[in-house]
Amino acid sequence: MPSLAPFPSYIEVVRSLAGAVDTKNSEKWLDSQAMKWDFDFRSTEEAIKRVITKPLTNYIGADFAQFLTDFLTHSFTDYGKIVAKFSLDGLTRDQASGILAQHVFSFYGGFIVSEVARRTGGPNPNQLLVKGQTSIEALVGWAEQETPGWPEFLPKLQKVERDQIRRWRQGRELPKLISIKTLLDSKAARCTLTEADRAKLKALLVTARAIDSYRDAAFKIRGIDSALATADAPHSRSDIGPALTREALRTTQVLQPFAQRCALLAQGLSPQRFKAPDDRHAAKIAIAQLRNWQSEIDPKATTRYWLSWLEARWFVYNGELKQASAKYAETFEQCYFRAGPNQEIIMREALVVSTMLDSPPKTFLKKLRNAMVVLGLDTPLNPGMSGVDSSQFEDHVENWFIAHYQAHFPAVFPQDGAFPGIKYPAATRQSGMVLLDDSVKPNVHHPNRAIKIDIEKHKKRPQLVHYALMGAEDTVHRLLEAGADVNKLSENHESALLASVLLMDATDPAADPSDDSMFKALVKYPHDHHVLNVRTAKKRFSLLIAAINTQRMDVLETLLKLGCAPNFRGGVDLVTPLHFCVQRIATVKNPGAIENLLEKVPDDPVSLDAIRRYIGAPTGMTLPEVKRWLERQAEGAAFKTIRAAVGKILVESTLKGLDLSVLRAMAIRLIEHGADPNAEHAHPIKGYTPLMMAVEADEAEIVKAFVAAGGSLNKTYLDPNSGSRVSCYAIAKYFNAGAVLETVEHFQQHS
Repeated sequence: MPSLAPFPSYIEVVRSLAGAVDTKNSEKWLDSQAMKWDFDFRSTEEAIKRVITKPLTNYIGADFAQFLTDFLTHSFTDYGKIVAKFSLDGLTRDQASGILAQHVFSFYGGFIVSEVARRTGGPNPNQLLVKGQTSIEALVGWAEQETPGWPEFLPKLQKVERDQIRRWRQGRELPKLISIKTLLDSKAARCTLTEADRAKLKALLVTARAIDSYRDAAFKIRGIDSALATADAPHSRSDIGPALTREALRTTQVLQPFAQRCALLAQGLSPQRFKAPDDRHAAKIAIAQLRNWQSEIDPKATTRYWLSWLEARWFVYNGELKQASAKYAETFEQCYFRAGPNQEIIMREALVVSTMLDSPPKTFLKKLRNAMVVLGLDTPLNPGMSGVDSSQFEDHVENWFIAHYQAHFPAVFPQDGAFPGIKYPAATRQSGMVLLDDSVKPNVHHPNRAIKIDIEKHKKRPQLVHYALMGAEDTVHRLLEAGADVNKLSENHESALLASVLLMDATDPAADPSDDSMFKALVKYPHDHHVLNVRTAKKRFSLLIAAINTQRMDVLETLLKLGCAPNFRGGVDLVTPLHFCVQRIATVKNPGAIENLLEKVPDDPVSLDAIRRYIGAPTGMTLPEVKRWLERQAEGAAFKTIRAAVGKILVESTLKGLDLSVLRAMAIRLIEHGADPNAEHAHPIKGYTPLMMAVEADEAEIVKAFVAAGGSLNKTYLDPNSGSRVSCYAIAKYFNAGAVLETVEHFQQHS
């Protein structure tokens, strides 16, 4: 296991805060997760739920718990950007903790204290930070003056309780969470304090407790008083990064000559640099010399990743990709949550090298993909997936990623950059467009035999699936008559039934929704559950979502009766069929939104991932690369012309193919079959539900039907920009949804 990285992991931050507010207790799961330097990105949400949301809801109140939960969720996105962008090379954890406390965590803490005070009407935050006085003492002093029932409350307490408060005020004891709840839920408190004041004091007491716990802790919030001087949220502070860099450089001055030599050697071993015949031996000697020097001046190995990285590159240039992959695994462990922007470069190189192996190292690839999600360089395969205690390869890496990363090997490591005489291997997997072999003929004598469909003879498909995708109706009928199995899937999870539905897409100018003969022929056969509820590997097509685009109620009804699950998600953004249906309604009612989206370079991970999935390797490996590729494309006049033309065609074909009355009927039918109007989605905004989408689209009748089926107008989502909660009522107001606004107000009055 590598030494502690200078940046604490998300789980360590949660554990620290849980200790400060006294919710950690004996949560062994949290301790085990905090020990994992390569923590699963999903465990952050689970950790917050276990030691922040649930206990604070039970002991302090739902509003305070939700505020802190939202703040942590919002802040980790910002913190991940800091970890990815700014290097703490050469720093130990102890050295870094003071710098981070002063320049990062103090401002998060300052914002929490300020916001709690604002929300509760509590004391000025600076009152809680008087030198030589505990925050509990300051808070009790404020309560004596500003809380009407407090003077009457204290005398009613038992002596043991008054002594307890005295110890809190003197700093001899930190209040337990259970003690705060017991005190303010006591008979004396209920008799003298209003319910609102008791809720306020609970939130303020646990906040003051947190401040006092950090006063003497090793992981101090220093400089919180200066953080309180800033009125805006910490993520808007532009000086955090430069301050980190200045402090890191000042602290690691003794290592700067060594770092400069490493950087110089890295330039010489750049993948793009032509290598001379003597570079192989010279580089090996230089690395060994630097390693000896490092052991003398950096015994704690805070710069070890540099030499591991250079060795990994040396192995690549020498054609030893297996050894290079193993060395990149070392490099990754040593640089993670330390090396700033070098992390992305190292992970890119590690991915292309490791996927070139005959047997790519699954554990390492899983760790790399997980880290890219943590640092905001990629998006999770399934934002809603759970099961953090069991992390499978398929949870992080889809099959198409292997070919995708392989396709970038020549760009990351050009052949001209290898040592003389070394020839890099060619990619063994296909990426992007497959050139089909038109000479392939169906084999009706062996209808279930898979056939090789591409010119290079790499890609295989079940015959029935292949010819269904090709729209070869006669061949499909012949194969069915010969006994072809309708439950065979391709390696990309395509089925013949899905192919028949896609051929009826009303929004596709090349499709014919009225030609349902193939579909009718296939649905006569029993289909297994896994065939009805599967999505394709890369573009994530699924049956029910494809059925909505057919605009045929009979097709949707048939698939539901066959056994398609009404809440099974599909599409690149992994939406439920109900959500997709309401999205289509919104598109018809506001077609200009499509053109507006096409005019902008997308910034959200789901849209960037969608472009990468549809276009493939040319866009780039990581989401930042995809965005940079789009920005370059957008600068060209030809691209703008093409984009405008595509936008016009897309709008025209969508409006021509979609019918509002059919879409509304489909939404109702899905609800009748058990679709969930409260299902939360990650896109376009995390936490958005089909009901919220219906409110935005001003669909009053659909909203009524959704509420009648259990839809909650009280659900909210977290605004990623402001960090505040947004209600259905606020959505209706923002989008001027007049018809729905009346409905929402009616339900609120009668709920």
